[in-house]
Amino acid sequence: MSTTDTCNTAQKFQQLFIDEVAKAHPLGLGTIIEACWNHLWCIWMDGGAKATSKHMSTFLKDNLDDINDSLRVSTTYDGTLRAMDKLFGETSNYAKGDGGVFQYGFNKHHPGLLLFKT
Repeated sequence: MSTTDTCNTAQKFQQLFIDEVAKAHPLGLGTIIEACWNHLWCIWMDGGAKATSKHMSTFLKDNLDDINDSLRVSTTYDGTLRAMDKLFGETSNYAKGDGGVFQYGFNKHHPGLLLFKT
């Protein structure tokens, strides 16, 4: 798996990198290509995230009122994504995260695939 942002330079580097990996791998390794979520967030997801957060706050208002404020429960979409990144990301330097568990599960269920964090 190769992740990068959408600018031309990053896209070119990604393609060159994938070509080199394909040449070096004896089994003809396949590659999953995806765009960087942080970059996409800045470009087009912010408006949708705000609308989703507002809708969820309205929809869950009665339930949220019953939850103690000290638990810091929120319906913000970006907060949910950050929590997932902290939990699953191995590069966030977050001591409570489970990036190693995610990596183990990825390797177990997708043998032969490589996960690149670029």
